[in-house]
Amino acid sequence: MGRLHPNDRVLLVGDTRQHEAVEAGRPFAHLQEAGMKTVKLNEIVRQRDPELKQVVEQLARGQVGEAIGGLERQGRVHEVKDAAERIEAIAKEYARLPENTLVVSPDNRSRAEINAKIHTELQERGLVGKEEYRVDALVPRQDLTGADRTWAARYEFNDVLLYSRTSKETGIEKGEYARVKSVDAPNNLLTVVRADGSEQTYDPRRQQGVSIYKEQEKAFSVGDRIQFTAPANDLKVANRELGTIQSFTDDGRMSLRMDGGRSVSIDPREHPHLDHGYAVTSHSSQGQTADRVLIHIDTELGAKDLINNRMAYVSVSRGAHDAQIFTSDREKLPEALSRDVSHQSAHVPEIAQSAEREIEPKQAVAPAEKVYTIAEHERHWGPLKEAVTPQEAQQFAWKQETGTIQSYQHIETGRYVHIDGADGEFCDRNRDPISVKEGMDYAMPQGQAHSHSKDLPELSIEQQGFGLGLGL
Repeated sequence: MGRLHPNDRVLLVGDTRQHEAVEAGRPFAHLQEAGMKTVKLNEIVRQRDPELKQVVEQLARGQVGEAIGGLERQGRVHEVKDAAERIEAIAKEYARLPENTLVVSPDNRSRAEINAKIHTELQERGLVGKEEYRVDALVPRQDLTGADRTWAARYEFNDVLLYSRTSKETGIEKGEYARVKSVDAPNNLLTVVRADGSEQTYDPRRQQGVSIYKEQEKAFSVGDRIQFTAPANDLKVANRELGTIQSFTDDGRMSLRMDGGRSVSIDPREHPHLDHGYAVTSHSSQGQTADRVLIHIDTELGAKDLINNRMAYVSVSRGAHDAQIFTSDREKLPEALSRDVSHQSAHVPEIAQSAEREIEPKQAVAPAEKVYTIAEHERHWGPLKEAVTPQEAQQFAWKQETGTIQSYQHIETGRYVHIDGADGEFCDRNRDPISVKEGMDYAMPQGQAHSHSKDLPELSIEQQGFGLGLGL
């Protein structure tokens, strides 16, 4: 909004029933409720199957129980209690008709398991190449909080570290990769091997802005679907963008055909943030369309907020002709998918209630302020303090916690940054990773420099930490 000129017009396009932003509040919905001129498309045109279209219409109206009942009667709900057997059933169903089929799963762990199983199933059926090309992909260590990253004992041998801040004390540069060589837990010291082969020992409490990854070998074949798990700005490829592997060269490069029709050639050693692209999360599926969608729902999933009425609406509505649900418990399914996770705003007046009755005005009573424990305070503020300077952190107010994601609002601009406390990565409102620079550029006042203002230099393979110098 700060870039608008007096005569500019703004066109907002969206669906208030899909996933909301991580931060609190519902600005798009509130603008409509406040009287913003709105043109609504009431006719659903994506669904070509009449029965499926009726289900999507029920989900759009919030009638989750009726919608799930409809899918049950249509034979589109499958109960498989064992997790491994359920994932195998999804893989077999995908391989039966792989063309224009999308799998949606609520969490990244199950998404990765489904991707691996589908790859194996397609390979066994001869639908992708038999020859496998092994790639050392980087997977965030989700078991570490912001506080954990300050203690050497929480690191493991061969962890891959990415530094988002330059440290004068250690000499480690912003954008540099390194590997953990050894851990001295009693003295809280960490020894890492840098890109040039040199070793550096330091107290992790003195090095902020560190993302921690594990290398995980992934097998890709010609014909595999692939997705980027981080932006590749030099290739103009967005986070979670999908493509298909066309070929491999003798030196290990991949030739990809992106879904948008563009051809891209990549070196996995320079772009190690890769995964199979058969299954996506519900948030990442927004905007996508497939002939059929296979939906994985474990009603016993620990992260309960990921399974809700918005996930039901988004996931089922991806399919034009078919939607199949694979669940651990069909009896608990309607209740799990009826969960409402909509944000509430403290600034919305209760107009309907005040219009029904008139009461004597009462003196306003300020709500009691919640007192947080030291551990809660550290969990809330730790990720921001590790990512930016103390002076920059003071410009933000902590707003809320969504799972492992901490959200902060800039006091002057009102814009948000979101940081995943599990790995220290910044993310956008759809929970997809972005760089620290992108997050700070958005939140800070326009034109104001910050500690991550400068673009990272072009780095060679060795400088990125994937060369011979790190061959531990």
